Amino acid sequence: MKVFVIVFLGIIACASSLPFADIECPPVDDEHGQAVVVPHPSDCSFYVICTQGVPVVRPCSEGLVFNPETSTCDWPHNVPECSGNSDQ
Repeated sequence: MKVFVIVFLGIIACASSLPFADIECPPVDDEHGQAVVVPHPSDCSFYVICTQGVPVVRPCSEGLVFNPETSTCDWPHNVPECSGNSDQ
């Protein structure tokens, strides 16, 4: 039973960082060879890491939203387009 629980939790952890086919990313990394970080198209509490055109959705910590100006998770009052609604 313990093995089943460990395997199940491992699958959940892997699935939470799988790429999503419906999110578009630039086909190449930035000019420095770094992954491109972009806002999630429909939920400000997530962001997308694009590596060679492959998107991986990641969450911001609870209470934070993605700030496209700084490419970091930030307080909602610093991101007016997301203030008060994390699914814009």
